[in-house]
Amino acid sequence: GNIGSQTKMKFGCIGDPMNLSSRLEGLNKVYGTSVICSDKTHKHLNQEAGFVCRELDFVQVKGKNIATRIYEVITLNDQHGFVRGSPLSMPWNTSAQLYLMQQAKPIAEEEESKSELGEDSPVEPSSPVGVREVVHLYEAALHSYQKTHFDTASGLLEKYLKILPTDKAANMLLERTKKAQTMTDAELLGWTGVFVLNDK
Repeated sequence: GNIGSQTKMKFGCIGDPMNLSSRLEGLNKVYGTSVICSDKTHKHLNQEAGFVCRELDFVQVKGKNIATRIYEVITLNDQHGFVRGSPLSMPWNTSAQLYLMQQAKPIAEEEESKSELGEDSPVEPSSPVGVREVVHLYEAALHSYQKTHFDTASGLLEKYLKILPTDKAANMLLERTKKAQTMTDAELLGWTGVFVLNDK
């Protein structure tokens, strides 16, 4: 709304939601993405519009004491389940999509169910079909990491990176996973899986 006095006035937006949106916009540089939204925004996305998103991380941005679950908005899906148009994020390029669509066997849901049980999943270069399956593969790795199933997370991420080796978010998560694998049981007692960011 209008902010100021009778002699000087401007129209703008202020408040905690605006501060958070500014922080999330800045996170695109950290994760190598183009569009990031919060959990609240993700819940209000029109499902019929066909947005394809991936759960990216659970972060505590600078200036906030509460962690926020964040999502990357990747692209749009048409009614037949095929990705339409150019993806918003650089790793999801045309060649990667063509490669994915040519593969024969979706495995992400199986891997995710194994990770729920805390099982260590063997990784093979045969890849999932389509963007959604690859998204599920990353999300399964993220959830395993958050549950301290670091061996499972590492295996899933290595498999994911064989498909999209330049994905900055996945490379960063793999690095954090390897670091977490060296933590002691005492250090893991207060584990939350939250990634604390100290920069704007």
